[in-house]
Amino acid sequence: MKRMLFILAIVLLGLTAAIVMAEPGGQQRPGNRLAIYNPAIIYTGDYQPDVLLFKNPWTIDWQRIPKLDHLRNVKCQDALNHLNLEGRWKGHLNPDGSCGSQAEPADWAIGNRLNYENDLEAGQ
Repeated sequence: MKRMLFILAIVLLGLTAAIVMAEPGGQQRPGNRLAIYNPAIIYTGDYQPDVLLFKNPWTIDWQRIPKLDHLRNVKCQDALNHLNLEGRWKGHLNPDGSCGSQAEPADWAIGNRLNYENDLEAGQ
């Protein structure tokens, strides 16, 4: 586990260094579209970048669960891996942040990913 976290930290540091060199301040600017989501960039938009939101299959709005609205509250390793690298995950989280039943999936995303997606949609 420690080794995996160490490797993840090195990858993220490398991505951050490349972004800082390419984009002063590490911020995504309007008109500077990236084809692939990069978790090291803070994308500006309507959502707080570090907030965790979910959407059930039958709803259209992203919602917060007060006790599960940040990654620090997520204990499900599969969810954490996807959310940290891709900003999205499909599955079920129990109220305590552990992995839930696969029969009840929801879409999960961090605000930074949603800002990225909204920015892409606006540019098309």
